[in-house]
Amino acid sequence: MKDGRKKIWICLLVVVLAAVVIGILYYLSAPNEQASEGFLIRTGLWENSGTDKTADAKEAEYGI
Repeated sequence: MKDGRKKIWICLLVVVLAAVVIGILYYLSAPNEQASEGFLIRTGLWENSGTDKTADAKEAEYGI
């Protein structure tokens, strides 16, 4: 009975330590810099923006 409880405690300790190590690695690998905006969408670059512009006009306007 004592041997079984000891094995359970060791397994629980290993699981908790693994979770802590994984959490620390995740925290350290996360980017430190916060973006000023939440989306990576540029305004005005939609293909179907309601106007029918030529490729040259888009290049001049957006620098594409």
